[in-house]
Amino acid sequence: MLDYIIKVLLFQTLFLAVYDLLLKRETFFQLNRVYLMATSVLAYIIPLVKINRVQEMIPQEYVVLLPEVVLNPSAVIEQQFDWSMLFFLMLKTVFWFGVAVATILFVLRLYKIIKLITTNDKEFASSYYLVWLKSNKAFSFFNYIFLGKERNNKSQIIEHELVHVKQKHSLDLLFFELQKIVFWFNPYSYLYQVRIAELHEFIADSKAIKAESKA
Repeated sequence: MLDYIIKVLLFQTLFLAVYDLLLKRETFFQLNRVYLMATSVLAYIIPLVKINRVQEMIPQEYVVLLPEVVLNPSAVIEQQFDWSMLFFLMLKTVFWFGVAVATILFVLRLYKIIKLITTNDKEFASSYYLVWLKSNKAFSFFNYIFLGKERNNKSQIIEHELVHVKQKHSLDLLFFELQKIVFWFNPYSYLYQVRIAELHEFIADSKAIKAESKA
């Protein structure tokens, strides 16, 4: 299991290094979006692929099976059973505790968004809901655009957030949120989400400036 986790981390290190060094500054935003989504999953799949070709290339006459040697088998089995069971029980407990904590944090964040929707004034436009906030924040979640009443340039902000709504960027973030729940121990789950959130802003800006000024 530890060997598998190390391989996943190595692949994700490689994939993110390629993104940061070669792709991040390019303007192929949609391709970069696909790249981040795909490589975050591929890193978990590639280590599971077994290559049998190497075994087929080795002739059977060169394969030597050593005789099995067991010294005091009852003592060995009892010792291995006790330590291995305790070790895996601890790992299992820590893993599920981390999943539970990550799930609770996710539910709390989701609850805050739902509370904002239910407690603030809303307007329905052609393809989205506009939720008026008492704060100065601006963001979107699926087809809800949250906008502070005190913000200036509201039309430009709405144009920007509409790109997030139309391109379903919330699904990307939700995808990485689920990764953070299951693989909470993997720091790259958080780094991937930071990269995709930053990329979403580039995409939204590039689309919004076609209708509004760059300033």
